[in-house]
Amino acid sequence: MDYSIFIHTPLSLLPILALIVLTISVWFTRSPKVLGMLIGVYILTTLIGHRMTIASWVFMAVLLGAYALFYYSKHWGIKCIGLIGFVLSSAVVLLNHTPGVQNWEIVSHHLLSPDSIPWSLFLNYDAPLIGLWVLVLSVQLINSKAEWKRVIKKIIPITILVILFMIPASHLFGYVHFAPKRTNIFFIWGLSNLLFTCLTEEALFRVFIQKNLIQWLSGIRYGQYIGIVIASACFGLAHFAGGPVYIVLAGIAGLFYGYAYYSTGRIEASILTHFLLNATHFLLFSYPALAGSI
Repeated sequence: MDYSIFIHTPLSLLPILALIVLTISVWFTRSPKVLGMLIGVYILTTLIGHRMTIASWVFMAVLLGAYALFYYSKHWGIKCIGLIGFVLSSAVVLLNHTPGVQNWEIVSHHLLSPDSIPWSLFLNYDAPLIGLWVLVLSVQLINSKAEWKRVIKKIIPITILVILFMIPASHLFGYVHFAPKRTNIFFIWGLSNLLFTCLTEEALFRVFIQKNLIQWLSGIRYGQYIGIVIASACFGLAHFAGGPVYIVLAGIAGLFYGYAYYSTGRIEASILTHFLLNATHFLLFSYPALAGSI
């Protein structure tokens, strides 16, 4: 990958940098003034860079407002309206149909290994906002070294287990082969995958779906495990573009992510577990999948 693309297209890069700063900042502050300023900078840079339009931001405001209605309202009718609005508008964003958004394709139809399918990397300007909003409103993030140590210690065996299970299973289904690689794409892929992809998916499927399901099923025996299973099934179905095998594999992986979140009470646990499996897949096996497997 030629990283000079970032120098030659500064108006596309600036909003990505603003989004990275905004994302990382939520681990350090929840000050409305600070977050409001950073969001303002992000909005301005996306507009100047022609990556999002006024229509895009009106749509995103409706989406974020719908989640706020769902989260804060005590009236079941308003809560349902917020829930439906958030689910439908999130689906539009995740299917890349947000009006006026021009996501940035920085890698196009690249073969990471000879037997893999061509792969493209997009830096999305809209979808990461969903996960970020859910985290800001719904969870307490880690704010101490002691807590980080506790969570990392807890997820080490979970991460080892998910890698030892998922990689052989993917190989058995003919989805990947062993294909270790060294590529300068990994840095930008890792940054995007961790801060945008994994964070967004874990916020949606573990916080929004799993956490709420467990609360609603709290009066049922094994309700917590039912919640994890349902959230994992939804996670698998969300990966329908990869075909039936990928739906099954993603659903199984979701069980590990769900357990990491449930057992620690920290969304960082599932985000890191998710990312470490993805990184192992990227660096050591066919990525995103073997040719002909989808």
